[in-house]
Amino acid sequence: MKSVIQDKIQVVLEQLGVTGADIEVTYTDHPEHGDYASNIAMKLAKTLKRSPLDIGHDIAERIDREGIERVEVVAPGFLNFFVDEKFLAGGVRLILEQQADFGKNSLGVVI
Repeated sequence: MKSVIQDKIQVVLEQLGVTGADIEVTYTDHPEHGDYASNIAMKLAKTLKRSPLDIGHDIAERIDREGIERVEVVAPGFLNFFVDEKFLAGGVRLILEQQADFGKNSLGVVI
């Protein structure tokens, strides 16, 4: 999910005309701060010459919410991501259904 959030942020940054940003997404230590957090808005403030909170709100408004219950922007500009538990449950259900076949593919198999 961490890389999914990074990819979602990247899409928004491209919409904002930002390329080459180092997007860090970390697990949070406190559940009240979400499941994941990013400081990307603070990292971009100087480059974009805008406040981190404004950048954070732009990202939160534009980000694809599939799999994300909500995104909070908190001072000084952190983005806190709360993962949709129904989305995660769907992934677990798939793993349980496929059991030992989960993750297998036929790439490279000659028939």
